[in-house]
Amino acid sequence: MDLSRYATLGDDAHISLRTFRANGNAVDTAVWFCRYEGHYYIRTVRDSAKVRRLHANSTAAIASCRWDGEVSGDWQPVQAEVLNDDDDLLPELDTRMDALYGDYRRELTALMKQLGKALCYIKLTPPAKATRE
Repeated sequence: MDLSRYATLGDDAHISLRTFRANGNAVDTAVWFCRYEGHYYIRTVRDSAKVRRLHANSTAAIASCRWDGEVSGDWQPVQAEVLNDDDDLLPELDTRMDALYGDYRRELTALMKQLGKALCYIKLTPPAKATRE
């Protein structure tokens, strides 16, 4: 599979994550992300609706978007996996996300912890990678 179509996703500060409800309807959400070793990673609240949808159906799609969610690129299929809290990648992902989004991200993280919200990372894998791992 030609993965070049995924290359432009790294040029934007946000991607839109498309997940699917049980009835098949798509739900799009603008999220911050980082790339690492051929995968895309996002972080979100562990008990969010998107995490529940991904536990039920790990098929998803991503596209470049603006901060307000307006999609500016083509949708690309991915497989999603919610990472465990003890995954060895978490410190690396935190460092990368902090480098990309700075103080604002750190402040939001602190606020979520203050509110008692558990956070998790979601690993998004393009199809060619998904079949090799």
